[in-house]
Amino acid sequence: MRIGILGDSHEQVKDIDRCIKKLNNVNIIIHTGDMLKDALYITRKHNIPVIGVRGNCDPYNAGEEEILYTANNYNILICHGHNYGVKSSLKMILHRGKNANAHIIVFGHTHIPYYEQVDSIHLLNPGSLAFPRGFSKKSVAIIEINERISIKHIEV
Repeated sequence: MRIGILGDSHEQVKDIDRCIKKLNNVNIIIHTGDMLKDALYITRKHNIPVIGVRGNCDPYNAGEEEILYTANNYNILICHGHNYGVKSSLKMILHRGKNANAHIIVFGHTHIPYYEQVDSIHLLNPGSLAFPRGFSKKSVAIIEINERISIKHIEV
């Protein structure tokens, strides 16, 4: 299974359209919030299924704060990250992932691409599609799940 990961898109549809070309042949896209309505845009315009969570810039009724999604028997915890203080530490989000039996934790909020494996849990932030921070560039990520998990960032 091939999963596209993006977030912090902030209604920048030109960047979304450009990134979809880089996420070719994905089965599904995960959106980490901050403008979750962009997920609807992707589904309508590009006919790709999207699951996503609301971020701190989304209205309260925009969607779920957190989703546990299973792909090929691997649990993926999806959240924006603001409720776990990801700008200062990943301890809380890692603890939440362990409690959820997650193999992968996907989050956003920092606008900085990040990947690390900690205690057999993959922590992934795709970065921001619209407004990157910390010397990073606009980016997305791809997770490939077969017999093992493979993750890579892609500059858009």
